Amino acid sequence: MEQTSAFQADVWNLPMSPRGQDLYELNELVGKCVKEFEGHVLDAIYVAFDDDEWDFDLPVILRVGEKLLIVLAVSGISMAIGIVPANADLGVGMEYRAFGPLAVHFGKRIEQLYWRADSSRQPLALGIELADGAHVRIGDGGDITIPTASAPSSKEYPAEFDDIMLPVG
Repeated sequence: MEQTSAFQADVWNLPMSPRGQDLYELNELVGKCVKEFEGHVLDAIYVAFDDDEWDFDLPVILRVGEKLLIVLAVSGISMAIGIVPANADLGVGMEYRAFGPLAVHFGKRIEQLYWRADSSRQPLALGIELADGAHVRIGDGGDITIPTASAPSSKEYPAEFDDIMLPVG
């Protein structure tokens, strides 16, 4: 795993929105704030490490310009979002490192953000369409917040578990 940069964050005290258990409720709570990231460059995606082990139960943090977009997706249960200035004091806690497997997407402009949900409208993931046509997904069908590169039409998950796609905002 490539470590391009790192910082410390107190994951238990990160500023997060209330957990949204319904996709439309989540969009109402934070959609407009998240939409403001469209048109900006995705500088990095950070994941938490405990010693040298990646802790995929913790939030994923995206750096976009002068802000951090914090995403916690407990898929099929809830999702929470936080937005803070990039220079915010996140406290002493877990070490966050740039997620090397997706580093090829760093520096690309965000064209569109969208939500993914299951047939019960429970939030699964935040999708990011980049200027080069690539898509990055934060969250999956399990109880982890994992960043992956995946087309929105991917059949990775059965339709009943990933059938709603809603633009952010």
